[in-house]
Amino acid sequence: MTREQIWLLVGWLGMFLFGTMAFEEAIGFLVTKNFRNLLKTATRNLISSISTGFFATSILQSSAVVSLIAVSFVGAGIIWLENAIGIILGTNIGAPLMDIVLWNLGLKFSLSSIALPMIGIAGFAFLIFARYGKIKNISRAIVWLWLIFLGLWFMKDSMMVLSASVDFSQYVSLSSIAYFGIGFLVTVLMQSSSATNILVLTAASSGIVDYRMGIPMIMGAFLGTTLTVVLGSFGPNVLKKQVAFSHVFFNLFSVILGLVFLHLIVMLFENSFVDVVLGLSVFAIWFKIVWVVLISPFIWYFARFLQKLFPVKETKIWLSLEQVDPKISDAALVAMKNDTVLLLKKTFAYILHVWSVDEKILLRNRLTLDKVLSVQKNVDENFLQQEYSLIKMMEESLVAFGAQIKRHSMKVEEVNVVDELYSVITSSALAAKYMKDISHNVLVFEEQSTWWLAKQYDIFRSMLVNLYIIISEVIDGKESDEMLSKMLSLVQDIKTVDQEFMISLTKEFSKDKVRKFDLSDILHVNRYVYSSSLSFVDAIKHLYLQSVEKKVFDELK
Repeated sequence: MTREQIWLLVGWLGMFLFGTMAFEEAIGFLVTKNFRNLLKTATRNLISSISTGFFATSILQSSAVVSLIAVSFVGAGIIWLENAIGIILGTNIGAPLMDIVLWNLGLKFSLSSIALPMIGIAGFAFLIFARYGKIKNISRAIVWLWLIFLGLWFMKDSMMVLSASVDFSQYVSLSSIAYFGIGFLVTVLMQSSSATNILVLTAASSGIVDYRMGIPMIMGAFLGTTLTVVLGSFGPNVLKKQVAFSHVFFNLFSVILGLVFLHLIVMLFENSFVDVVLGLSVFAIWFKIVWVVLISPFIWYFARFLQKLFPVKETKIWLSLEQVDPKISDAALVAMKNDTVLLLKKTFAYILHVWSVDEKILLRNRLTLDKVLSVQKNVDENFLQQEYSLIKMMEESLVAFGAQIKRHSMKVEEVNVVDELYSVITSSALAAKYMKDISHNVLVFEEQSTWWLAKQYDIFRSMLVNLYIIISEVIDGKESDEMLSKMLSLVQDIKTVDQEFMISLTKEFSKDKVRKFDLSDILHVNRYVYSSSLSFVDAIKHLYLQSVEKKVFDELK
């Protein structure tokens, strides 16, 4: 075989690899929300999860895309880790099946004669309809798919020349472990088990590879592809590590078991299939199915093992969006909304802490208002500063994550959801800032011996606790048809407290019972409590009220 022929083989292999990776990327853009919803709803149990992973990989021809969606769904809390592992097991069956289908389409049928016209048509469509995202992505996928077929066809021709010009009898005496190592090494170098499997089948069709060589090479490819998964799991995303290593351990255990019984497996396929290409094709799928059947009863224990091996460590700013890919928009929006609700809870806890109210007692024991107010939570300024810093970090993370969703999303309704959540985040952070600005004044209020100031301090605390009781019910999902009326009632209560405060202040000031040098601070506290409370109610409005209700709310407010 000449140097030119070797480079041609390398070139066609490169075309196949590039086409495969580009095709996966194009498919990722074509995955619709309906498809992801189907993937979400079809993973209720282990059998459906495995079936979903299998069919999704068969349809998309990309186990990487399906795995990415599974990781994002776990991170957003849409599905459990056990379901995600089931999906991964399904992709392990679907991926080799599609390798076989591609190989047979590309090599058994002469598609090379129509490949170039198809690439040309799709290429023109890509340019003409560049403004239309869906048509553009479909055209891109078609180009890469036919590029794969071209690479396969010319790889076959190059392999035929190689088999005729090189004496392979000298390599027949190598051990099975050596062939396994070759399959593993080739896969690691090319970062694709599909490419290795295609090469093995192509070599088998040319008479170069038999069962004793091909079966361990395919096993090596199965294990080699896990290195790509390991590299892709580097980073802070623990859930991604859990899902990725479910794939690693699945292939590791199956390959170890396969090597133990390698001699029996080779004998089985030699006696069952005269056609080596057909036998190796069946082995690639059969091997995965057998191991899925063996491991399925132990999935729950497998998931617990992975969770212990890669525990989710709660950081100072623990948000579920840290475990979700913003490209998977529906999972990303769920995570962003959940974390926005968490921001609301953190903000209102901070507001109550500024006023020395223990929200945990309020929620845990459902005490009467008087008993809740009688407990003074000891909170120093450093603690309040830490809480406020956490709220600001959460705000920045949510805003940045929302920007990533908007950058990757092409749907107006998804962008609108992000904008609505931005309004919630902004209003919540503003409510916290108002309270931060008067936190020192509130501490002074608390220590005042003046009867009137002590009374106003209790009135503010009482209003905020009532506000928290109603809003906590809304946040915890106890929405009802009376939500709009409750929200309007909250606004009215806030305004009433403000009006009564100003009337009372005027009376007390006229009696000279309020010292003049305290007046500015008193007005400042009242105004910021008022603004903070309205900002928080506004955040709840954006998150929970429907568009018609929001309009009514704004008009009446």
